[in-house]
Amino acid sequence: GYLSGKIITDGYGQLVLWSAKAGLLPESIEQLSEMKSVTLAIAQPRHAPFGKAAMRVLENHQLADAVEGQLVYAENVAQTAQMALSGAADMAFVALSVLPVDARDDNQLLVLPLSDERLLKQSHAVLRRADDLNLAIQFSQFTQREEFNPLKRKHGLMPGNRAGASNE
Repeated sequence: GYLSGKIITDGYGQLVLWSAKAGLLPESIEQLSEMKSVTLAIAQPRHAPFGKAAMRVLENHQLADAVEGQLVYAENVAQTAQMALSGAADMAFVALSVLPVDARDDNQLLVLPLSDERLLKQSHAVLRRADDLNLAIQFSQFTQREEFNPLKRKHGLMPGNRAGASNE
């Protein structure tokens, strides 16, 4: 039978460098080191998963020290996107899922590959104390169907258990 309390991986969040202003983004993450006058919004890496993932990307590309003085911190990923939208920052490291679909032009975002996608794992669990346990299990199974993968992708979630990623 279906094990309630088991944690199910829905997919993995996608980290992007985004600008509300078209044409401002670098062609690659490495070019950030040459863009000394831009401000970069980032969710506080001490407690925000997308901030932690963004710092990991900067470190992996030897950019953390180069852009340190350009970083402006937000409490969470939604606030980070708002900083770029309002003009308080030129660009933001955000979850693709927090951006409106009409603000995702190629000239507005740069998808950043993660060295460890488990940082942005999105999961759910069915709680044994659910008011209607059978309905909760049915809903959980329903959301795991392959036909939802295009919808998950559209909204910024890479579906499923990918190679090398544990479901634990």
